[in-house]
Amino acid sequence: MTYGRVIAAGVLFLNFLPVIALADQTPSTQKFGFHLTALYLQPSSNNLKYAVLVSGNQPYQQSWHNQSVNPDFSPAFDLGFNYIFPHSTYDVSLDWTHLNSNDSSSTQASTSTAVATVEFVAPPYDVGPGVFGIKRGESSVNFNFNNVTLNLNKTYMYDSNLQIKLSAGIDVLRIKQNINTTFSDYAGSPPISGQAYALPADPNFYFETENASKYLGIGPDVGASFAWDIMNGFGFAGDFLGTLTAGSMQAQDNFISNSTRLIALGISPSTQEITAPTTTQVVPGFDARLSAFYKHAWRNSFDVKFELGYRFAYYVNAISEISPDTLVQAGIDEVIPEFATGTMAINSTTSSSNPFSMQGPYISLVVDVL
Repeated sequence: MTYGRVIAAGVLFLNFLPVIALADQTPSTQKFGFHLTALYLQPSSNNLKYAVLVSGNQPYQQSWHNQSVNPDFSPAFDLGFNYIFPHSTYDVSLDWTHLNSNDSSSTQASTSTAVATVEFVAPPYDVGPGVFGIKRGESSVNFNFNNVTLNLNKTYMYDSNLQIKLSAGIDVLRIKQNINTTFSDYAGSPPISGQAYALPADPNFYFETENASKYLGIGPDVGASFAWDIMNGFGFAGDFLGTLTAGSMQAQDNFISNSTRLIALGISPSTQEITAPTTTQVVPGFDARLSAFYKHAWRNSFDVKFELGYRFAYYVNAISEISPDTLVQAGIDEVIPEFATGTMAINSTTSSSNPFSMQGPYISLVVDVL
């Protein structure tokens, strides 16, 4: 579909609401406008579990405590520009939202190696005796979000106090997520009959995983917004934008490990990876905002508006993850390496699609040139 057809379809949509069409459609005297928005957003996904802290009296009284990175609020920004067609109720707008967020978490177990009261930090895919000696896990996550929209908008006025705007256009969405987790502080482990042989403490041991997901898509969007002037320049505003993008999804899990045994074998560090073919992904989403504002006319040349509000966005299947599901349980014979020696021996893998969301307050400066 060409851009001309998209615009034509947008014009048809914006006029295809008979109730709205009853509103006053007096052309605006505004020429163009722009806005700058400072946001404080908290990103999230449901794949942020990085380790399991296991504790208790073995083997009959154990507790498993999932460890997750809990992202905090991070600064973000939104820039926008709109141009009003002369003697018309239509305008075209261009908007860009950007968020780059970094957060981390860690957990430390007791350094005791007594089997009866052992504590250890295990990867989610291996919580067996082979990892009894691992005492520390550290994880960090980076979210990089960019969204660009190009929309055709039509404005309707009610009694000069209520403005409703309908929108249709093109949405470009890019979402990246990187999760890095490192297991270290290997305190050693005693022999466990039939399950694992004894291993000494290893100050050289570490095992790092990097799970990377990248999505870039484009597709149509439709939306509606309102601005209600109550009195003396104060009012309320809100908008909702629904999107449906399709594009390429990439996912990969990388492993880097080290240990005294690997150093002795001359293969330190050891690098491995799990990759998946690039796929086409469809990502539905929505972006909603609600705010209070104050508007002031300056010298009959500008309308300056300050907005204070809250924003929430949610995108389905925007993050992909591939990772080990189970490991080969090799630990009863010293000839066969195991996870505690820095070796990743995969028995099976798993993949999943996860949502991405972000929410938080914002403050915006909006300037309309009359």
